[in-house]
Amino acid sequence: MTEPASADVKVLAGVAYASIAVSPPTISVKSNLWFNWAQIALAHAREARGHRDQWRAGSLTNILPEMHASMIAITAVAFAIEALHDDVAPLVGRDPDARSGRGRQWAYVLATFRSATPAARNWQQEMEWLVRLRDTAVHFHGEAHEPVWHAGLETNIARENVAFSAESTERAVNFLRAVFTAFFVPDQQCDPAVAAWGTARAHVLGELEALGS
Repeated sequence: MTEPASADVKVLAGVAYASIAVSPPTISVKSNLWFNWAQIALAHAREARGHRDQWRAGSLTNILPEMHASMIAITAVAFAIEALHDDVAPLVGRDPDARSGRGRQWAYVLATFRSATPAARNWQQEMEWLVRLRDTAVHFHGEAHEPVWHAGLETNIARENVAFSAESTERAVNFLRAVFTAFFVPDQQCDPAVAAWGTARAHVLGELEALGS
């Protein structure tokens, strides 16, 4: 710990002196993890699609690379949305820790977003779908199931390979784009504090689109 510096100050032309403790300047730095997780999601979404293209071209015979990239991308989308909530919640007077609310954590996140932007009224279906997939990956239960048809690969396969695929990855990434667009290109009905915060970060969308192309 750095000790405060001491500065002697002369008062009234030498009649009195005072000693004032002067603390050194500090620098605070914050990482926007929602941006980092979004970058990870888009990079692995592109990877998942690349593996699918290789499969169709016959240059790849292993389906696991697509699944692995998809797992990372989809969970990264969920983490990006959760991290975004941490920044948005204080702007609308809510606790950034979604675990503090009663009921399900993700229901709290969605309620916060609805307080911030009217666009969130249309997000429940996609949010629930995303959270189910995220929970499947993070809290996996190793149970055997009947094979299911994978339309993209045109074969019966384990249901996890269908759940984590190029198609589901693109759905998750499209939802993330919708969420980010609502906050970083806010409409007139968006909460004023949230709109100001998001507009100042509008460059994020262009940077992410460049990564996803």
